[in-house]
Amino acid sequence: MIHHKVYSHYHHDGTLPIWFVIDVKRSTIDWNENILHVPIQQPFDEHNAEEFDQFDMNLSINMGDLTLGTESNSFGINLCRIKKRLEKYDAKSNEISNFVLLTQDIAEILNMTV
Repeated sequence: MIHHKVYSHYHHDGTLPIWFVIDVKRSTIDWNENILHVPIQQPFDEHNAEEFDQFDMNLSINMGDLTLGTESNSFGINLCRIKKRLEKYDAKSNEISNFVLLTQDIAEILNMTV
């Protein structure tokens, strides 16, 4: 199971979601797989962006790390790319606390078609 939160900025017009954060320590991630499949499940566990712990071992997941999901309302994270990045910086997968994704990257990948 994938545990995630959405962090938003609050404006006078409402909220603007900015980060989709996957709690790597609580989630079931098989690092032997090539792709981590992430279903988008609502309602989201929403938090104010000021509550985000910037001192955790956070790993940014960029657009190049994302793939189209195999099912509707899902996307994939290329774990091979992530493992190579971790090796480059001499980090271990068990040291990662969170994957941090921009919500606009997820929206873009979910709107792609093949």
